[in-house]
Amino acid sequence: MSHLNAMFLGVALPLFLTSTAIADTIHLGEGFLNYLPSSAAVLSLPELSVYTLIGSDASTPPNWNCVFDCVPGTIVNTATAEHAFALGFTIDGRQYDGTGDLAISGGDVVVPRVDEAADFATTGGTPFTFEGTFSGRTSGGQQRTVRVLGRGTVGILFRRSETGTTNWLEASYGFDSPTPELSTSDLIAAALFGGVLLRFFGRGFVSRDSTATS
Repeated sequence: MSHLNAMFLGVALPLFLTSTAIADTIHLGEGFLNYLPSSAAVLSLPELSVYTLIGSDASTPPNWNCVFDCVPGTIVNTATAEHAFALGFTIDGRQYDGTGDLAISGGDVVVPRVDEAADFATTGGTPFTFEGTFSGRTSGGQQRTVRVLGRGTVGILFRRSETGTTNWLEASYGFDSPTPELSTSDLIAAALFGGVLLRFFGRGFVSRDSTATS
């Protein structure tokens, strides 16, 4: 085997062998995760036919520094993590029932001061990234695990209480369309094309080298 052919196989073969793993990664382009006080969180992912409650009835984002009686100026981190004990999702028309783990990495927001006349105040535009692992089984026994990725912005709604304190009323994580990425077939095609170029130009170099030494 020539040196150029070995280089080509070294690029294309790993891409081909990993195509199955890459195909099991799903990029979200819509949906939301909503938190409400003293209520389970609501997860909606239309692309996977997911609409379910996760967490407990008193679920709150675990990394928040305040829930009720928040002091204006308090820094709140929007990161959160959940485990869905009963999660149904659909891929390629097949329904899978199982569980899911999800984690959100987000930035900080500052608790606003809610004016008495306004009664409400919001923070918005804080970016976040989402990563989850969903595992399930069909009624026929077929099992599948997928990696789910997403990104978007989170907005938090605060309300002034009757005593004048600031309470959070809702945290809404909305998913945006993902940035287009090269698919596995695109990567393999690029590797194949690169191999052709290597062989073509390699022959030219060999030809010139042989001419120079003759």
